[in-house]
Amino acid sequence: MEELILEYEKAQQEVNRLFIAISSISDSFRYISNVRSYGSVMYREHNNQFAVQHLCNQYDGEHGIVDVYTTNSKHSITTCGDVIILTEEELQNLHDRKIYRKKAVSKI
Repeated sequence: MEELILEYEKAQQEVNRLFIAISSISDSFRYISNVRSYGSVMYREHNNQFAVQHLCNQYDGEHGIVDVYTTNSKHSITTCGDVIILTEEELQNLHDRKIYRKKAVSKI
């Protein structure tokens, strides 16, 4: 059993390494996710659709909901939340408002 556990841990490390590598590659579109879970709100930026879908799969509606804002009009993202297609300018405005809100809260 110990050998299997070691093999499992090595495989998990390789999966994590591959996920980081894939997530760092841009598909030339922009993605911002808004995770709402147990009263908290978290924004994240992603480089590609794969990384966004991975996050959406973690929050299936029972433990939270993910809304996705993207410039990719041909996405195949599935989520319990909404997927909203925006222009680059609209997405930048959303990003700027989000950052402004974070700074305002941190000054209180």
